[in-house]
Amino acid sequence: TESDIGSHNMRMVVVDPNNPYLNVWETSDARLVFDTTGDLQEFAFSNPEGLTDTQDLTSKGYEAEIVYNPTRNWRMMLNVAQQKTETQNSLPSTTDLYFGSGGFGDVLLTGPAAQRNRGSALQDPNPAGTNTNLAWLETNVIKLYQFAVGFDGTSSPEGREWRANFVTNYRFSEGLLKNFDIGGSLRWQDRVPTGYGIITTADGIRIPDLNTVYWGDDELSIGLRFGYGRKIKLGGKEVNWRLSINVDNVNMDDDDLVVVTSQPDGSPAQVRVAPPRTWSIENSIRF
Repeated sequence: TESDIGSHNMRMVVVDPNNPYLNVWETSDARLVFDTTGDLQEFAFSNPEGLTDTQDLTSKGYEAEIVYNPTRNWRMMLNVAQQKTETQNSLPSTTDLYFGSGGFGDVLLTGPAAQRNRGSALQDPNPAGTNTNLAWLETNVIKLYQFAVGFDGTSSPEGREWRANFVTNYRFSEGLLKNFDIGGSLRWQDRVPTGYGIITTADGIRIPDLNTVYWGDDELSIGLRFGYGRKIKLGGKEVNWRLSINVDNVNMDDDDLVVVTSQPDGSPAQVRVAPPRTWSIENSIRF
């Protein structure tokens, strides 16, 4: 729309109803005012409440499993998996809204519009202490945006690339230990990235330093199984009965802590308690 403001003929941007970001522009009370030369004179915008965006996680990998029985009573199983999960395509809607054709950045990052005083029309030069369009964008959008998209291509938190599981069990079929069985398991998980360093660009924007990766330790968990089983009569029918004692995480201590995320200097930012050692008794009947 057009109107006369003082000696200046101004025109207000009218949002295209077909624009996919119409709701964003309206709920943010966006206002862009230009003079007859096309220079932006006034800009007002606030982030709409609850505005969110998306991020993709792409996973690729392989898995192999081998089962081997050295004897009739001895069974072994080995499982190895490799999976890499990376962050991709962060903030696609924000990219279009601010940096796409016709977005806020298309108007505010180039030409005289960048240095105009945000929210106050026809002030050139800007009054001391006021915030320009470009300065507002750098503080509220660009720095946060570049920090977030800087993680594209990195492994997701707690994404362990390699895992291996080994399970074995031996059942005695004769002698004093007949019907007893003993077994165990080993579960190994690769080290995990917990955070990245931070660097500051020439523009003063802080972004992740992908060359400085902080790693959490790899993990090994040991389990033991002791059991006894035989056929018994139940209700006039013969069934398979088995009793077992299981101990999981034999090698874990109650006060073990695992680093989940790290500060930019490498110190722990968040930790969790390691899986505790647990005991269990299973009593089962198989028909």
